Amino acid sequence: MGDAECIPQAIFNLGAGVNDFYRLLGQGTLKAADHYGGADFACVLGQEMADIATGEVFFVSQALG
Repeated sequence: MGDAECIPQAIFNLGAGVNDFYRLLGQGTLKAADHYGGADFACVLGQEMADIATGEVFFVSQALG
């Protein structure tokens, strides 16, 4: 199954909180990163990033906004 085909299932899992991982992720990226590791690499600038975030302009606008 390709990545695009997995998105609806992942969205359902996130909304339904089908397991500990999805329940924690539903509380936010930083919360999940704190638990599983990688908080230094999580892309959270006061709020969750859009899934289409690309380029330096997005990160600067989020940091300054």
